[in-house]
Amino acid sequence: MVHRDISLRCGVWSLSGHSGLWQAERPVDLWVHGLENSTLTRSSIAAISSQVKPSNALELQASNSGALYDFIVSKVGQILSSPERQPYITPKLIKEAHVVALAGIAPNAGHYRPTALIVFGSNHVSPSPDHVPELIEEFCNYVNSAWDKASALHLAAYALWRLLWIHPFSDGNGRVARALSYLVLSAKLGAVLPGTPTLPALIAQNRDRYYKVLEAADKAQLSGAMDVGPVEELLSDLLALQLNNVAVLPDDAEGRLEKTIENRVLRATPELRQSMYGTMELKYQLWSHGACLTLQICSYEELIRSRERQLSYGDPFPSLLSASRNEASNILSDERSVHFLHSVELHDGGGGALYLPPDAGLILSSVQISDRQSQYSIGGALYCIRLGAHTTIENCDELFDLLIARHIRVMS
Repeated sequence: MVHRDISLRCGVWSLSGHSGLWQAERPVDLWVHGLENSTLTRSSIAAISSQVKPSNALELQASNSGALYDFIVSKVGQILSSPERQPYITPKLIKEAHVVALAGIAPNAGHYRPTALIVFGSNHVSPSPDHVPELIEEFCNYVNSAWDKASALHLAAYALWRLLWIHPFSDGNGRVARALSYLVLSAKLGAVLPGTPTLPALIAQNRDRYYKVLEAADKAQLSGAMDVGPVEELLSDLLALQLNNVAVLPDDAEGRLEKTIENRVLRATPELRQSMYGTMELKYQLWSHGACLTLQICSYEELIRSRERQLSYGDPFPSLLSASRNEASNILSDERSVHFLHSVELHDGGGGALYLPPDAGLILSSVQISDRQSQYSIGGALYCIRLGAHTTIENCDELFDLLIARHIRVMS
């Protein structure tokens, strides 16, 4: 039997800076013109937006996502280095974030929307364009005035919900709201938070729950109350995943990966499972570190050891995968899409033992890793992939399926 286990929580974290993986997501919000007096859910707007995006938008979004992350890191640093350590969230800051997020995509980046109303789900009517400037001023005043007395999760949840409630721009509201929410959370906690994927990417990957908690807050607003509790719970759950480097896939990709494990691993003979993973009672965990995803299938004891390394080093497999081709001790060939290493000892010369090229996969079995300070062994199997132009969060399950199938074929 294979058990999925993502119940990773810890009370103490090292909040050192970490660039992480600021993942470009599929479009989840776009202002739709000519839809006055139409009733749309957030989900239906996302579906419409994906149909009208220009063909190169995803490439531009990927580039802009990195720039937006750098922008947020810079602003958090400015806040924390100021004598007051106060955020001073301003309309100018929000517009600057929008310019970074929409560079090359929208000619009106940095300008509030001038166009018609859209009725979202839960009977929420987006405010008139004439009211946007004053609502943004009120938004900034709330965050700044509540800074000392409100929790980090509350401020971040309020920022996420309220900016989307105002919907100040013609496009890119989701990207800006998630980025500003992350800025507020990081500044309030005192550092840009470690771990990958980052919170904005995890929010975008959990669209169904994301829309539901926003609509719950919309309903509270209609009754005259301000309740972002469900949004806080969402951010708390996803932040735990980020801090633990636990990867989260979109629901459809996660379902396909679970089917792969069920059809290939569980249907293998007991003898084959024992030889591949060293145990019959299997656990599996999907980790994220930098631009790589690693599916670990192993015993419960081996998973615990990976958790302990995560807590100690910030990575369940320290010194294994290098983020840089130039710093890696070994560079795996670009000419192969699948690599297999079994019963080997890998050495880290300072930048990581292995560099896995984009869009490639790696099967690791019975591996020992050593660096200048430590040494550890990995039982079970690791299936590693590096995201690239063809391998994304949305379709990574296809490469994992190929890796598991190749592993079974080799070991049969």
